[in-house]
Amino acid sequence: MTFTRPSEVRRLLDGMGIVPSRALGQNFLIDGNIARIIVESAHLSGSDHVLEVGPGLGALTELIAGSCAGMVVIEKDDRLARHLSETFSGDPRIEVVAGDALLVGIERFLGRCDVFVSNLPYRSGSRILVELARSDHRPRRMVVTVQKEVAERLAAAPGTGDYGLLGVWVQADYVVSVQKIVSPSCFWPKPEVESAVVAMERKPQAMSGCWREEFYRLTKHVFEYRRKQLGGLARKKGSAVLPADWVERLQAAGIAPAARAGEVAVDHWVELARSFAGLGLPHSPQS
Repeated sequence: MTFTRPSEVRRLLDGMGIVPSRALGQNFLIDGNIARIIVESAHLSGSDHVLEVGPGLGALTELIAGSCAGMVVIEKDDRLARHLSETFSGDPRIEVVAGDALLVGIERFLGRCDVFVSNLPYRSGSRILVELARSDHRPRRMVVTVQKEVAERLAAAPGTGDYGLLGVWVQADYVVSVQKIVSPSCFWPKPEVESAVVAMERKPQAMSGCWREEFYRLTKHVFEYRRKQLGGLARKKGSAVLPADWVERLQAAGIAPAARAGEVAVDHWVELARSFAGLGLPHSPQS
């Protein structure tokens, strides 16, 4: 796809009978400079295999395919999926999958796709990132365009208002950096908010499979009480997820019992979860 004015994008969509859907988060990237920044931030090589979700008209797809060994694109809109299949029918490197990325099973593609690059749909972007971050085959690098608000949550530091469960889960395995703030004018139709290009590079020492589920279970539980002091959570209803020696474990992980969830660095949450491995703690009723 050649990057064009909104009128040309509108003409292409009209030809397919498509009216951009807010429910699907359809805001089509029309700025070639932003597309190049996204792809360049992925540092692709000729041996990489890429997964892209929500390719739309294929603006990123064309650039990505020129820099990698192969790629899978997942498009929820059947009409756009057909358009992509026809557009790239002569390129054996590109496999087009029609379906909802959250339903077709992202996991089955991650075994062969080690990099994730996408202009993510606004509505489902955070859920897709959680799915990727929690996968046993999570990509070694992810570069996405998301709402600026989501980007701030992904990169937030402890003690800030944006620091929460999304950032904790992603930062446990990734170094997160905001590459570029993107104007609404770079999309058609224009979204009502700014966007941002975010790069996530997997850390050399990722969480072990034997205790990573303890990490997710623990952090989900404590962030439900993010305004409460951590030391007192064992007395809360549904505290079966916490061990009897909860306060002692907090202190051993370098966490003050008087601290609140949003004040604790990711590394401390990881260390605390590591100490839970093998305890066989029951799931929280609220999980």
